[in-house]
Amino acid sequence: MKRYWQYFKYVVRHKWYVTLECWKRGLIWRGLAHDLDKFRWRMFVDYARFFYNPDGTKKTIRDKTGYYKPTATGDQAFDLAWFGHTRRAR
Repeated sequence: MKRYWQYFKYVVRHKWYVTLECWKRGLIWRGLAHDLDKFRWRMFVDYARFFYNPDGTKKTIRDKTGYYKPTATGDQAFDLAWFGHTRRAR
C-alpha cells in the first residue's frame, strides 16, 4: 500500500510544479490537464508498481550511466500504460 501512497505524492507534486510553470506562461488549461490520465486506476497501479517497491522505496530503473528508456522495459503492464499515456498526451 505504501507504494501507491508514494506514487500519489509524486504525481501530485509533479502536477503542482508543472501547473505553476504553465500558469506563468498563460497555459491555464494545459497546466490543469497535464498528467490527469496518471490518476486513472489502471495506469496509476501499473506506474506505481513499476517505479516503487511494496515498502514505498523507489526502484532503481536507470542504468549506471543514468539512462532510462521508458519503452520495452520488460514489464508488459507498464509498457502498455506508458504507450497509452504518450498517445493521450498529444
